[in-house]
Amino acid sequence: MMTWTVLLSIAGLLVMLISGWVRPAAAFVSLAGGYLLLGLVDTAILLQQYTNPALATLLLLLLISLALERTPLLDWLSLRIVKGGERTATARLMGTSAVLSAFLNNTAVVAAFLGAISRQSHVAPSRLLIPLSYASILGGMTTLVGTSTNLVVSSFALSSGGPELGMFQFSLVGVPVALLSFVVLLWRAQRLPQHQPENITEKLSYFLAADLEPGSELVGKSIEANHLRSLEGLYLLEIEREGRLISPVGPEEILKPADTLIFTGEVSKVQALQRFRG
Repeated sequence: MMTWTVLLSIAGLLVMLISGWVRPAAAFVSLAGGYLLLGLVDTAILLQQYTNPALATLLLLLLISLALERTPLLDWLSLRIVKGGERTATARLMGTSAVLSAFLNNTAVVAAFLGAISRQSHVAPSRLLIPLSYASILGGMTTLVGTSTNLVVSSFALSSGGPELGMFQFSLVGVPVALLSFVVLLWRAQRLPQHQPENITEKLSYFLAADLEPGSELVGKSIEANHLRSLEGLYLLEIEREGRLISPVGPEEILKPADTLIFTGEVSKVQALQRFRG
């Protein structure tokens, strides 16, 4: 009876996840709570899963990836990778994304490179997207922390009394497979469709408004000192202060509490503002 209860509950969980009726976090927590109330799992075992080393490692990697995504480092790197000839740019993009994905979250790495791929015009983005995606997956399988699947396998091995898997133990298989796949991808990348964007310069502009908090570290400093003139993809258009607009905004303009900064540019670059506290 217990086996059928677990199987039916997991089937119901999958239905809810696929349908989107319930948020994944709420669905998993509710299911775990239901198991606890029905006596299908002990409290000690349930709490032990929340202290799982694999889970802690995965959360740490997500935090690191989020921090890197909000810095201009990956944007700066991506703009310099997608340069030169098409084959050279593809090789550099694949190699860089694979190395980063071996130690960071794959999704964050791909998302960071998408902006540079869509902005550049000398190589069709349709020729770079599949190599980028595949390279991040192949790079992620070369190390223990490269993908959450490897961490889960390591966790199962420890819980069953097996040996602890090393950081580069997956590399013995992952690196040769990745290198062979890279060669095939570079060889067949020329066969990918070449679809240029209709007109990169005619993208819709978006306006973003950011309110300065009274204790913000930007208050009392000029626009130039706060580096608000060098945001990738965003331009400071005007400042709303006490019911009046300051436009255009000069580099020596001093910011004051409760100022509203109005930017225009690419909405995908909104994370560039999140690195400024307050």
